[in-house]
Amino acid sequence: MIAITREVSAGFAACELSFVARSPIDVARARVQHHAYEDALRALGCVVESMVQQPGLADSVFVEDTAIVFDELAVMTRPGAQSRRAEVSSVAEALGRHRPLRWMQAPGTLDGGDVLRIGHVVHVGASARSNAEGAEQLRGFVAEHGYSVRRVPMHDCLHLKSAVTALSDDTVLINPDWVDSDVFSAYRQISVAKNEP
Repeated sequence: MIAITREVSAGFAACELSFVARSPIDVARARVQHHAYEDALRALGCVVESMVQQPGLADSVFVEDTAIVFDELAVMTRPGAQSRRAEVSSVAEALGRHRPLRWMQAPGTLDGGDVLRIGHVVHVGASARSNAEGAEQLRGFVAEHGYSVRRVPMHDCLHLKSAVTALSDDTVLINPDWVDSDVFSAYRQISVAKNEP
């Protein structure tokens, strides 16, 4: 397995924010934590390909938002925040060595944090960062490989995977305050603690 990561940007403290108040970010500490994350990936058997930081792109450590990777291909997204769009080309260069690439086009927007794949079902959060056109373009890229795409309403959080994530192909961890749990009725659900959203 290959894990593509990027060093924490020197400008990380100026990252995009939604739903949370800005507070100081210790960039040095974030880098230590990020290196520990990379070490954990290596311990799990991943080959870590770490890209250099992009000082002018505060959020660029979140490489997942720029591409949706499937066994068959990688879909290069068009992030919903204009400030994130310059991140895509360098991630495409890294992924292009491993997968055929498909590219989203305007007016579609899609952030990887809004995409939750469970088996061959791809759930796409209806967020401020990912629009219906982005979900339709994703459907067009992956349908021929047997994936279905399902749009999921959500609220009070930035990304779908802040509200629900897969623990396995039949179990999700879910915050029912942020997403309708009925949408995930086909899965065993473990609700997050109310005091730890």
